[in-house]
Amino acid sequence: MSGLFISYRRDDSSGHAGRLADHLSRTFGADGVFMDVDNIQRGDTFAETLTEQLRQADVLLAVIGKRWVTLTDSAGIRRLDHADDWVRNEVGKALTAGLLVIPVLVGGAALPSATDLPEDLRALAERQLAELRDGSWNEDVARLCKDIKRRRARGSRLERLRAHWMSASITLFVALVASGYSAYTYVRSSRVAVPLVSGLALDRATRAITDAGLQVGSVSKRATNDYPPDWVLEQNPARQTSVRKGTAMSLTVTAQKAVDLTPYVTVRDMGEASTAAAVACATAMGASLAAQGRPMQLSMRYIYEKAKRHDELTGEGTFMETMIYVARQFGAPPEALWPYKSSNRTLPKGVSWG
Repeated sequence: MSGLFISYRRDDSSGHAGRLADHLSRTFGADGVFMDVDNIQRGDTFAETLTEQLRQADVLLAVIGKRWVTLTDSAGIRRLDHADDWVRNEVGKALTAGLLVIPVLVGGAALPSATDLPEDLRALAERQLAELRDGSWNEDVARLCKDIKRRRARGSRLERLRAHWMSASITLFVALVASGYSAYTYVRSSRVAVPLVSGLALDRATRAITDAGLQVGSVSKRATNDYPPDWVLEQNPARQTSVRKGTAMSLTVTAQKAVDLTPYVTVRDMGEASTAAAVACATAMGASLAAQGRPMQLSMRYIYEKAKRHDELTGEGTFMETMIYVARQFGAPPEALWPYKSSNRTLPKGVSWG
């Protein structure tokens, strides 16, 4: 199975990566594009899922923002220098496996030099890049899709050429199997290997199980908000187990767990600046962080000013859809870095939009 694997850092380019995934899904289909969930703390199951998706992929898109190389952990050590860094492992495995690896630059980032990269990633600096600019996003993504289709078509032609030269050998092999090993083949064909479905959404897991000649049996629920709804947490039998065709698999999937966000929501005075939409966005984002154990009050003033800059409106107020776009695309800094002052349009000291 061929697929597109999107590799990115959440703290660097999650907004751009999500937007790219949406566009690629419309061109190559949702099942042809893989982008991991926001929370990478998935344990062994999540690691197996990434490995399996990389095995099925033929193209890896390494989404690189301005902080992709320099992001550090709490100890100040660069994440890229960790041997168990997810992004480093994804790109390194793709390069080693011979996948088509395309550096995708977003947010005005530059391609890292070989000296900035660990030894196992230095080949990335030699790859032809794709740049996706906010001002010409659709055109840039269309060119990227065209390049991917062209490379896949070239690979298909090579595969057909290999198949032509191998046809005589394949025919002989099939004849031997049919005449000399028919009983063995019958026994083998009545059994299949269980696919890996842990780490997939239930609908995709169901398709994978059905395609393998198996059935979905019991489905139990486990209440948690650590994973998306209907996310397969456990499967039985385990992957690669040899079972008879038609065997029913049991699955454990996630169910949404009710969370009381009341303690995390603070009603704030918005004055006369018509910032109601920005207050709503900042409050919702802050509540979401608090529910994840990371309480933080976010700057509604930043969201408001950024949205007005996009809409280019005079006077007070801006459009709700622009507020949501800014919140999803750019996020928001903490309130302490961009404090709210009613009816005061002055930017914080040292900050400009230039």
